[in-house]
Amino acid sequence: ETMSKQEEQKKEAKRELTEGNWLPLESNPVVLTKFAKRVGLPKGWEFCDIYGTDKELLGMVPQPCAAVVLLFTSSKELKTFKAEQRKEIEEKGQELSKKLFYVTQHDGIGNACGTIATLHAMTNSLDQFEPEGIVKKFMDEWKDKSPGDIGYGLLKAKDIQEVSEDAAESKEAQTATPDRMDNVAAHF
Repeated sequence: ETMSKQEEQKKEAKRELTEGNWLPLESNPVVLTKFAKRVGLPKGWEFCDIYGTDKELLGMVPQPCAAVVLLFTSSKELKTFKAEQRKEIEEKGQELSKKLFYVTQHDGIGNACGTIATLHAMTNSLDQFEPEGIVKKFMDEWKDKSPGDIGYGLLKAKDIQEVSEDAAESKEAQTATPDRMDNVAAHF
């Protein structure tokens, strides 16, 4: 099959993306699974909705469960709390497990929190599965670096960004994809 001129231009525009301006992934298990599988989620794993935290509703979650990804509303109070938390960590320090693979979401990356949450779920579930493909390559390249450095590495990971953009714009999404420059009011 040959690509239309418009499809070629769209693909080229994606290649030319520089720092930031990622499209947000919808909090939708079909969209998250589609993205995760394309970047290296092993066969047999998928995202699903959790309808509540009481025992009966948690009993509906397929087992084994490797990770939980939460979406919550961004607010002024949350931003204030995070600023206070950051200040405290800078003053007192923080000890993290050497096994933790954490990606700092730098301001220049735009709406990448769903992508980062998916990466966190995949790279910190090694007791359940080993990521494959693009995520394995990214994890192997950045595993001994600081969270900040890994975040800058993600800014350069155009292969991950391209798959994330495709998932964000997929027909499986139940809502219209916001513009990449929009200030999205929810955060993973």
